[in-house]
Amino acid sequence: MEKEQRKSLWARLTAPHPSIVDPHRRRVLALAASWNFVTIPLGPILGLLQVLAGESERVSAIWVLAAPISTIVNYSLTRSRFGWPGLWFQVMSILGLVGASMLVSPDRAATAMALVLPVLVA
Repeated sequence: MEKEQRKSLWARLTAPHPSIVDPHRRRVLALAASWNFVTIPLGPILGLLQVLAGESERVSAIWVLAAPISTIVNYSLTRSRFGWPGLWFQVMSILGLVGASMLVSPDRAATAMALVLPVLVA
């Protein structure tokens, strides 16, 4: 009990559900929760930077609304008792999105290079 009280704020924000006892899975889920927590404001920041650059007509609602909402869902799912299956769902979703992008525009090298990130995450 005393050990729980001495944890830093960051450790408490990224700690997986107490039902997950395997130390390896706890570390992996804490890392994924950290990544999701840090990237929550990324979409609105990118939208704001486009507005500041004078390209406000290019700001998409997906960056301002959908990206933070999906990241909050991923963050919550990673910290829940369903964290391990949730993490696999996140990785497979990324692979699916990249695969769909490759089918839609096969001539772009960036979509093929985007496969590197999910493989590293897996």
